[in-house]
Amino acid sequence: MAGREKPVARSRLRRLCVSSTPPGQATYTPAVFLYGLTRALPLPICGEVGSLCAAEIISHFGARPEVDLSQLLAESGRT
Repeated sequence: MAGREKPVARSRLRRLCVSSTPPGQATYTPAVFLYGLTRALPLPICGEVGSLCAAEIISHFGARPEVDLSQLLAESGRT
């Protein structure tokens, strides 16, 4: 493309992107998944504990857990 302009993609549509993910859920799932990996848990269990903690977060308003997550994991028998 020497001496020529590079093509530029342009769009006339402008849309507002709004996240439908509740605050906190998007960070708790991978964080707790990694927590499981660092404790050498099997991958399916890592996913389960990540989902378990994320479910607690999205069960109410606000991004902070209303219960002790370590206790929640201990009661689930997954850690």
